Amino acid sequence: MDTYYLSIPKFAKWKIEKPTFYDKTILGQRKRIKNVIFSQALGFLWAATGVDNHEGREFEIGPAPNSDVENDLAYDGQLPEEPTLLPNPLLLDVLSASYDMAGDIPVVLVNQPLFIASGKNSDVRYNEIYPRWVYDKYRQFMSTWSDDNGRIFWDYWNALPPDNFSDTHFHRNPIGERYFAGLLAPEIQTLICQ
Repeated sequence: MDTYYLSIPKFAKWKIEKPTFYDKTILGQRKRIKNVIFSQALGFLWAATGVDNHEGREFEIGPAPNSDVENDLAYDGQLPEEPTLLPNPLLLDVLSASYDMAGDIPVVLVNQPLFIASGKNSDVRYNEIYPRWVYDKYRQFMSTWSDDNGRIFWDYWNALPPDNFSDTHFHRNPIGERYFAGLLAPEIQTLICQ
């Protein structure tokens, strides 16, 4: 945090404390060590079976989010006519630090596809989470910030139809994942082959 001048946002609930001597000992780190050993051991099973979860479960994909949304312009207690604290929660200092740490390695900021409701009140909200005004403001801000700072920003926010989402506004089903990967692959190839 000191190296990259990072600030803790006001909404952060955690408290950062320096580790004690005990925290640095094997006894103090036994839970972390157990998790590392457990994960490494599971790696052998995953490699042998091709199943990347130790219980071999098939995960059920829930239904797509509701296409009908409420007629509510508020986002996190804010309304369109009020000043928005949009840049603060985005942790732009952390994002800038990641670009600095990458050095000459290309870093791309990708705005993932978002479930866009098409039913009742879809002219007010994109989905149950975002009213149109706040998401449009976010996209405009990120585009301007990226341009001003010479950053690559790929905006795929509306690249998928609603039926390509599974149980949330961000989780894509296998068809959506495949389609999105197909959109990103040529962009990445063009970027690395310059």
